[in-house]
Amino acid sequence: MSAALDDKTLRTFGELFHGFSVGWLAPVMSGTPAQATRALPPHALDTFAHSRPTDAEADRALYEAFHRLAAQVAPVGTLPYPDRGTWALAMAAHNLATLTDPLLDAVFRRSSRATVRAWADQLVEAAGDPQTRGEALMRYALVERVQALQREDRVIKNWAYTYRFWGRPAPANVVALPKVRFVREAVTQTPLASFWSSDALDDHMFALHGSMQALVARSPLTTLLHLADTPDFHFTPATLAVLSDPALRHGVAHHLVKRGLGTAASRIGAALRELTALGASPTSLGAATAFVMETAMMASLDRQAGEAVPNCSDVDARLFWAVLPEALGGHDALDPLEVVPPSDRRRLGEWAMAISALLDDDTRHLATSLFRRVALPSVRSPS
Repeated sequence: MSAALDDKTLRTFGELFHGFSVGWLAPVMSGTPAQATRALPPHALDTFAHSRPTDAEADRALYEAFHRLAAQVAPVGTLPYPDRGTWALAMAAHNLATLTDPLLDAVFRRSSRATVRAWADQLVEAAGDPQTRGEALMRYALVERVQALQREDRVIKNWAYTYRFWGRPAPANVVALPKVRFVREAVTQTPLASFWSSDALDDHMFALHGSMQALVARSPLTTLLHLADTPDFHFTPATLAVLSDPALRHGVAHHLVKRGLGTAASRIGAALRELTALGASPTSLGAATAFVMETAMMASLDRQAGEAVPNCSDVDARLFWAVLPEALGGHDALDPLEVVPPSDRRRLGEWAMAISALLDDDTRHLATSLFRRVALPSVRSPS
């Protein structure tokens, strides 16, 4: 149990929460200009998790933004208010955003970088994995907006001086009397992802790359929906828990097919092969197999008339596609998932036969042995 906080600390945390929730998080989620506050310490998490923005408009905008983004993945009725884990990730993201501020490189401030990054890492650890459909959707919405953040930089010149404002608006006196003082302003947008995604920046930026990867990993929906950007994808307990939920599994499959599978088929096949080799439980194998079946089924039904069969030259892509003919064979595994209307069975059967002709014996054997071990998830699961 956390120690009780004194009144002064509570007032400080209240001020921090207001600046964070109203000035940064609500605008970030709404896609409007945001202003970071001071770095947020992990021991403020419990206070933040039991708070709501005192600004009613910011509170409404925050909830509506979460709801709108979540609905892009799966139908949502009443989305819960951000849980403790979502608050922890939002606080961590805020701290990682502050570390892209060039002013932290000033004398006597540079040493604070390590502390702020350590706070972000502690908050990511405290977030844990999502436990419900609502929590998974909230985290996806948050990370989606955070990854799209940009810093607005200004260079302002007049007849005498050049001013630079990184991520900050220019003071009114700097841009006053533009014609008289020959004021010229250049504005550029710098994606914060450029600081978070490159290994080359690690020495200078205190390994922000690793910290951001850990944050994204706390949102399994983000990992699944962005398979194209995850060359080392593998199934984890968190992603398998998400894929056990039929609404989330359907949403992920739909998005992958809509964007075009591309390399995703091979990456999913490699992850399924790894899961099988590790001797995963029937339940874990069932969640992964159901995901592959539904994605392959959607891709098959989405193809145009006369479209060629998928490229199965890659051994892992072959395993991905081998699941479909195996499911339509003696196992008839698509029935429990209730995802295939009778009118589409013939089309799927034709596609499965074409795929089966491209498979080698080893792949067929692996697909067959896989179905002997799986325990497919139920049609309905709690939200």
